[in-house]
Amino acid sequence: MSLPGNGIFVVRGEMSTLITAMRRGSRWNSAAYLDDEKDGIMKLFMELREVLNRVEDLRLIEPNIYLSPFLEVIRTDETTGAVTSLALASINKFLSYGLLDPTSPSLAATVENIVDAVTHARFMGTDQSSDGVTLFRVVEVLHTLMRSPEGSVLTNEAVCEVMLSCFKICFEPRLNELLRRSAEQALKDMVILLFMRLPQFSADRSDSSLIKKFQMMAASMEQSKKQRKKQPKIQPTSNIQRSNSQRSIDPDKKQQSNLNTETVSDVSLPSPQLLSVATAKTLPLATTPATPAGNILDMQGKITQTPTTALEIADNDVCNGKDKST
Repeated sequence: MSLPGNGIFVVRGEMSTLITAMRRGSRWNSAAYLDDEKDGIMKLFMELREVLNRVEDLRLIEPNIYLSPFLEVIRTDETTGAVTSLALASINKFLSYGLLDPTSPSLAATVENIVDAVTHARFMGTDQSSDGVTLFRVVEVLHTLMRSPEGSVLTNEAVCEVMLSCFKICFEPRLNELLRRSAEQALKDMVILLFMRLPQFSADRSDSSLIKKFQMMAASMEQSKKQRKKQPKIQPTSNIQRSNSQRSIDPDKKQQSNLNTETVSDVSLPSPQLLSVATAKTLPLATTPATPAGNILDMQGKITQTPTTALEIADNDVCNGKDKST
């Protein structure tokens, strides 16, 4: 299959979209992105723009040259999930449009770089829904790569990393059900594809590193389950306990409390509208972290945000209870 000659316009468009999204954030604004030492990722895009301006056909450029800035955005932990999602969507578009030359001598190295970047994706979490979209993009890219002609040159270790990443998303109980089902369907398609390509594989049983990786993955998942069980459960006091505590109050204390309520009633309280305006918080932008430090989500580590409030911990306990009952 011949490569499209206008692929250079696709790369330019994706690069412009990603740069615009990066400059909306707090790090790559008009005052900070000019520093090359601090903003090496933006410098990579500037160099790529110069390379694309000197050629008219994308087939004259090595794939690693125009893929490396996008892959660096996926690897770094200094971007939000929205920016990382755009970079993943760009990689998925390059694979879907057939911009990679299957006859290129550097195809194996290019595909390995894509797998390494996507399976080691890191980003700052903003909220659960946005983080779920980014993880869905991860599954989408891995699924597209495995089903594309370029996926036939993947090594055994790369295929193992792809499967483990999908397994991790599929069996994380705190993620969205739709995301987990999507990862499950991607795993089914990958398994079917691997069995279809089985006659092409060579029998090599000397390498036991893949078995060790699966054993380590199973051990880490079992350890995470034990840690969830050890988390203290916060139970709110029931109405019966409150009524019993009110009954056990001494009569003298009741009289003193009545006097305190009479004095407090004279003080004018602010209206509910003023309280709602004072306590209202502005929502963060999609390209700006919710907190200055941010919760770093890592495909090789934690892929869900740690609950910080009692309500979130109770919700997670309920989710874990549902998973155990099913």
